[in-house]
Amino acid sequence: MNKLGLFVLILNLTMLAFVQAVSIESVNVDVLSPGETGRITVDIENNFDDTARNVVFEIDISGTPFNVVGSSSFGVNKIEEDDDERFAFGIRVSPTTKPGEYQIPYKLSYVVDNEGFSRESAIGVKVTAESIVDFGADVDNPIVGERAKIDFNVINKGLGELRFVSVKIVPDGFTLLSEKQIHIGDVDSDDFEVASFDVIFTKKSANVKAIVEYRDSENKLFRETVEISLTIYSREKALELGIIQKNNTWIYALAVVVVIVLWFVIITIRKRRRMRNSLGG
Repeated sequence: MNKLGLFVLILNLTMLAFVQAVSIESVNVDVLSPGETGRITVDIENNFDDTARNVVFEIDISGTPFNVVGSSSFGVNKIEEDDDERFAFGIRVSPTTKPGEYQIPYKLSYVVDNEGFSRESAIGVKVTAESIVDFGADVDNPIVGERAKIDFNVINKGLGELRFVSVKIVPDGFTLLSEKQIHIGDVDSDDFEVASFDVIFTKKSANVKAIVEYRDSENKLFRETVEISLTIYSREKALELGIIQKNNTWIYALAVVVVIVLWFVIITIRKRRRMRNSLGG
């Protein structure tokens, strides 16, 4: 290696030593949920054999779903060699923030031997949300022996999205006419989706037993077995309670036929009378 190359190498190593003189020893970030407040704690260490002065650490929350609680910048006059300093920031997550991984940019600046240095990067912050899922079932025609539809509802009451939701139904008191498993897909926060099954009820004591699978915002798989009792009626009881109306179509049809027959009878009688009157005249 020539003298110029050796000089450049020594210069680069010297500059690297200065740049690494003050380094981030550790970063601790609270795992947060939407609407929560937490802390970012950063430990800064001086690894150089000289004092680091005007050490400033600042975070930039612009363009992120976070707000700073307190100051976004902290600094100390100096950090002695082989010493460290801790900086702590309070942050609050917006209540409407979707769960996921976010980055908060930061800048670390300091002065060593009258020369200023700075470094920029980002801190990862994880936002999670508990899955709160509820279920329900509706029947459009709760009559024994008749075709009906069961709507099984998957309700997302949590702040995170439910993904890859599927519902598998187990018949109990009814005959299943459609597919036993339906893939719903995704269910957004504060929303619901429906899996519909065509059935014929065979008895009044029917139950909806369903196996529901879904993944939360962190891709964790959940499997829940849900059982919901249904109130099913005989046709007679449903008529008595007014749930269904008696079918009077045949009465209306008979009335129409009677009217038509009477009309033909009247027309025939009138024709005969006219013929008699004509012959008599």
